[in-house]
Amino acid sequence: MVDTNVCLNCGGNLTGSGFMCACGVRDEYEKIVLRQKSTERKWAAIFLTLVAAAGVSAYFWYMQPHKVAYREHQALIERQAEMEDDAESNAMLIVQSRLRDAGSARFQNLRTRRGMNGEITVCGEVNANNAFGAKAGFEKFMVVGSGSVFESEGATDFYQRWATVC
Repeated sequence: MVDTNVCLNCGGNLTGSGFMCACGVRDEYEKIVLRQKSTERKWAAIFLTLVAAAGVSAYFWYMQPHKVAYREHQALIERQAEMEDDAESNAMLIVQSRLRDAGSARFQNLRTRRGMNGEITVCGEVNANNAFGAKAGFEKFMVVGSGSVFESEGATDFYQRWATVC
């Protein structure tokens, strides 16, 4: 076993923690320790690099399916919004076709709902000129499929259906 307090060059005593001898030569022991520390640092750097690479790989492996699902979900939402916009436009045309003066029709509070069976219902209010040419006031309506129901038609379940659907 090598005595760590003795210089391997001249045999003199090493002083302090600097591993220096009176002959001015650094001890081989210090060189070995420094080499070991350097090697340990290299291995630590390699280990940390591998861990980081594994973490990044795992992140992308895990997130890729979620990103695809998110994009598909966003595309579905956009298609539904387009369908609802089309449904509102179609509902306005259906309602206008039942009015005396379709050009005077003003719509407000349009809402689109999708039923459990996938059927789209558009609810809203319309104000148009009556037979005397005056605005009659806003009247509630519902368009389900290609048929429409007005509040003034006196359907017995209109208000119940309005409260449920709209």
